[in-house]
Amino acid sequence: MSSCVQAYTYERVSIKGGLMRIHIWTASTGSGHNEAARVLQEEWRKQGHTAEIFHPLETGPRVTFQLSKKVYKLLVTGCPPLWRSLSEQKVPYQTAKLPAAWYPEMIQEAIDADAVISVHPFLTALAAAAKTRCPDLLLFHAATDYWHAPAADLPEVNGTFLPAQVTTEQAGTPVFPFGIPAHVRRSSFTKKEYCLANGWNPKKPLILLSGGGEGPFPYHKMLRTLRYLHPLCTIVICSRKWKKARRLMVQGHDVFVYPWMPQFKNYLQVCDVLVTKAGGMTLTEAFLAETPVVITAPLPGQEERNARHALRCQAALQGDRPETVWGHVSTLLQSPFNRERMKRRQKRLQQPGSVKQITETVQRAVTFFDVSDPYIPQERERLPAESGRAEVQPVPGSDSKEE
Repeated sequence: MSSCVQAYTYERVSIKGGLMRIHIWTASTGSGHNEAARVLQEEWRKQGHTAEIFHPLETGPRVTFQLSKKVYKLLVTGCPPLWRSLSEQKVPYQTAKLPAAWYPEMIQEAIDADAVISVHPFLTALAAAAKTRCPDLLLFHAATDYWHAPAADLPEVNGTFLPAQVTTEQAGTPVFPFGIPAHVRRSSFTKKEYCLANGWNPKKPLILLSGGGEGPFPYHKMLRTLRYLHPLCTIVICSRKWKKARRLMVQGHDVFVYPWMPQFKNYLQVCDVLVTKAGGMTLTEAFLAETPVVITAPLPGQEERNARHALRCQAALQGDRPETVWGHVSTLLQSPFNRERMKRRQKRLQQPGSVKQITETVQRAVTFFDVSDPYIPQERERLPAESGRAEVQPVPGSDSKEE
């Protein structure tokens, strides 16, 4: 962490108490963004502040939001190169001005707060466009993927929260390496208790198959190639693709299909291997739970970057074909050494205090600035460590002169 960020986070300000109003912007394009917003809201409310979650894109006409989701799915599945190109550009900031003008009353209500924190790059651009009418607003962006999205790298943003391992070049906003806002509470039940409660065979290895809350994932291809998985396992699938639970028997494997449910985090902690498509929040929760991960079919753009990050850190394996995926799963199940080695590497990526650090930093910023002009921390503005001195000391070697 740079010295200027340390000055901003720990030395410059102290929490003076008092209730604050925080608005969290999110979008229901998958479960990761909403989960990040939920844990941030929960932490702020625990501290006694008012924290509300807003869905700006969904507050307007329903048909507009549904159309945007269909266009997104069409791009990621039908034209991946185009989506990769768009995700690496700052194009969303220009297009964000249009929805901000469509719903002025909704946007005005969403920015009527001491601070706004967005967990979606496009919504950060939308808030930056709306900030022209409220220049004193403190605006923050919390990443839910392992990269710094260009759409959120804007001068109107007062701070960006990123994973510590993500490198940023020529970032236009102050970067705080606190991690993705995720929290996994340790389950009070054992794997055997979960198996008995759900009717799973506790003697079989437990595989969790998750393609995220929404989005395309080759579930049927994965089930048709289960002959490559050894030994016989219990496979649990959680997805919004299914509306009701059901049980299947596929090539000797017990398959349980469930709609997306809050118990996913509990299943994540007790399963032997997770097979997923590299959503940023899912990977972060898996690393916190120290669950071996096999990645397949990541979406173009942000999820491909998440997968590359996990592979580079050797915290996951990846298979492009279902046969390769089940081969990796079989290797992990039959090799305790490989599982423990992956867990050890996942520990290096853990940032369990991310939620608390993010909420306290926003709180300190609001307390110090009293919702005044945006502040970009500079090295020469650091206050001395001694609490009794009030003047700002110039940095040695600078051109500033004492008056």
